[in-house]
Amino acid sequence: MAQRGNKGHPDGLKLLLGSPQRFQKAKGDPELHPAPASCGAPSSLGHGQGRKEWQRLYPELQAAGILMLTDLRTLETYCSIIGQLATLMRKAREVGTDEAIRRRYLHAISILRTQQRQYAGELGLSPASRRGVKRGESKKEASAASRYFT
Repeated sequence: MAQRGNKGHPDGLKLLLGSPQRFQKAKGDPELHPAPASCGAPSSLGHGQGRKEWQRLYPELQAAGILMLTDLRTLETYCSIIGQLATLMRKAREVGTDEAIRRRYLHAISILRTQQRQYAGELGLSPASRRGVKRGESKKEASAASRYFT
């Protein structure tokens, strides 16, 4: 059965939204462990655009408290999609439009872009999924402010 209503946000993202009373954890929710402060890119990403995306996103998501250990595979998949997109787009430019259509590069690019949007939403990277997040504030500042403005 399909999920009804809006998709829930990760706990770290809920706290950054600034209203922790509104987003209290349900009883019995597992306690998730934050991702380590530094983590090298997985070897599966190779040395291309996917690795660069990991190196760009990981520190930012980890510092914001959004990234948990359980989210690392999701981030790896997102970065892999970015790498595959870059490769396919390069190949499509090399062979030209007609040949890219014949080899179905453009179809594959369309599918990867859809997957990219889905994974970006899971990680809070799309504008709609991070609506209301106070960027640049530490968790301590966000929780202090929420006591007064909730």
